[in-house]
Amino acid sequence: MTYQYPTYDRQKLYNAVHGKDTYTFTLGTADLEDLGVKLPNDQAQIRDGGRFDLTPWRKNPPRPSLLNTGLTPREILLDASQVAGHLFLQLEPSGGPNGMGEISATYNPMETPTLRVVHVEPV
Repeated sequence: MTYQYPTYDRQKLYNAVHGKDTYTFTLGTADLEDLGVKLPNDQAQIRDGGRFDLTPWRKNPPRPSLLNTGLTPREILLDASQVAGHLFLQLEPSGGPNGMGEISATYNPMETPTLRVVHVEPV
């Protein structure tokens, strides 16, 4: 079974945060390094899924691209960090348009006991 999530929409995330609702979207990649996460233990945490603090992306923004090709996965998380403090991130092994996997992000106002923090490599 393949999963396909919509692309990131800042307004929908904003509406979910302020309406205390849930919003799920794709980061458009299955490669955890595209998020700026390179340490094996941090990558394993995202593969397992969980509620992640978005502060590391806010503190380590990507360099702006001269080519306007849309937002990269790392830029999506940077932008989302301006709207929400956390997202549930998970690698969906059979997600994406070709079923080869993708990373999904979900905003859910539900509080869980563990807020995971990963190291994001500076650019």
